[in-house]
Amino acid sequence: MDPKKDNDQKLTVKATAESLATKKYSEKALYNQLSFYRFIFDWDYAFNKVLTPEDRAMAKGRWALERQAYKKLKDVVDRALASSSYSEVNLAKLFQAFTALK
Repeated sequence: MDPKKDNDQKLTVKATAESLATKKYSEKALYNQLSFYRFIFDWDYAFNKVLTPEDRAMAKGRWALERQAYKKLKDVVDRALASSSYSEVNLAKLFQAFTALK
């Protein structure tokens, strides 16, 4: 993604009093990045949707350690996403326009 074209993906660097550089990343950009990680670490989705039935039959019972590692990575991402403000949807606010029409 080209940062010059998409302001949401812009990464700014701010110098602190201790002369350390800190990165500022928008909540939306972080949520999008975590969602992508969740997708690529989803072993079960890849196993069931990406592999052909022949590949699934051949791979069944193999790669147990790799599957556990991917599950741990996905769990870390899931916990981060659960604490994100984007994970909560306010239905009252979402349908506010419809109640105004009454």
